[in-house]
Amino acid sequence: MRTLIKHPGGRPRLTEAQKIQRKEYLSEKLKPYLMSGLSVNKALRETKVANSEFYKFMSEDRLFGEKIAQFRQFIGVLANQAIVHELFAIVEKQNRNELLSKDDREFLWWYAINSNLCREEWGRRTSVSSYDFDPEIEIQKVKQIIEQSTAKEIQHIN
Repeated sequence: MRTLIKHPGGRPRLTEAQKIQRKEYLSEKLKPYLMSGLSVNKALRETKVANSEFYKFMSEDRLFGEKIAQFRQFIGVLANQAIVHELFAIVEKQNRNELLSKDDREFLWWYAINSNLCREEWGRRTSVSSYDFDPEIEIQKVKQIIEQSTAKEIQHIN
């Protein structure tokens, strides 16, 4: 009589070393897309990474999730650094009792209107509903802020 051995079926499980390699590969593959401001879903689609694999690693590995979060925060951190640099340049001018340029005053006015810290006192009285929020528009706003700040830095150098 013959004994039947049941085949386990499916793909063989990854070893821990293979999982580590795979997570590193996925994070490097997703990195430029997430750092440029794409959503996770769009980045997964662009890189042809399976949602199930990505979210499984996210739920299993806190460090992988933190790395992905850092990539996603890159644009915000970059924009914040540019804004802080501009604010410190204005403070230095004020400490030297220099008159602020028109660009400096416009930047301060823009910051007072748009900053979360100043919005209550100086900002526009509009409420944003979740239906009005479009990430693509926000990315374009951040890009415009960075370009304006870069142009001002070039003017300061010249």
